[in-house]
Amino acid sequence: MFDCVTVGGASRDVVFMTSKGRIIEDPRSSKKLIAFGYGSKIIPETAKFTYGGGGANSATCFARLGIKVSSLLSIGIEGTGSLLINDLAEAGVDTTHVIRNHDHHTALSIIVGVPGRDHTMFLYRGANDHLIVPDWRSIKTKWFYLSSLTGDSADIIPELFAYASAHNICIAWNPGSEQLELGYHDLANYIEFTDTLILNRDEAMKLVLSKDNRLEAHDVKHLF
Repeated sequence: MFDCVTVGGASRDVVFMTSKGRIIEDPRSSKKLIAFGYGSKIIPETAKFTYGGGGANSATCFARLGIKVSSLLSIGIEGTGSLLINDLAEAGVDTTHVIRNHDHHTALSIIVGVPGRDHTMFLYRGANDHLIVPDWRSIKTKWFYLSSLTGDSADIIPELFAYASAHNICIAWNPGSEQLELGYHDLANYIEFTDTLILNRDEAMKLVLSKDNRLEAHDVKHLF
């Protein structure tokens, strides 16, 4: 029996920091862009290789807090996926429920940052979009921590809530952008059975306004 099983994404993250990038204004919008010379070869000042994803990151954090945790993830069968599993295991995360996907590569994030400024991310979802659970009955836990799910992986959300309800498992939910795009009325049944709902302020405003756009969503008391 685990204290918690985290459900979500896992990725290999590569972070490049370079002063070669220029921050410019996009004339078509109010947004800023990071620009590099067309056809140029950029040598970053620093490069960091790490791991990320809501399911993997939360599991590592829980393990460091001494919580008995397992993680339900979808990763590829290539070496990158094996390295990610080793990293989780070294952090004290049980990897019994990690699914090795034979058709899709482990998710990859390329993050390019300018020192002292912001960064831009390139996200390849890969196996993260294809999480399935062959047998929920093998998962014994007191809590689920459900993070962002993308692509076909979101299909397991009703399965997870049904299994948790039938086995008195608590749910902490940090819905992703794809889930929040559905709006309150499509999420209401899940929210009702969520023990801990985790949102930032912008996400909370979006969810509240999707229920009733007349509500004073800018007021924190109304949000709560």
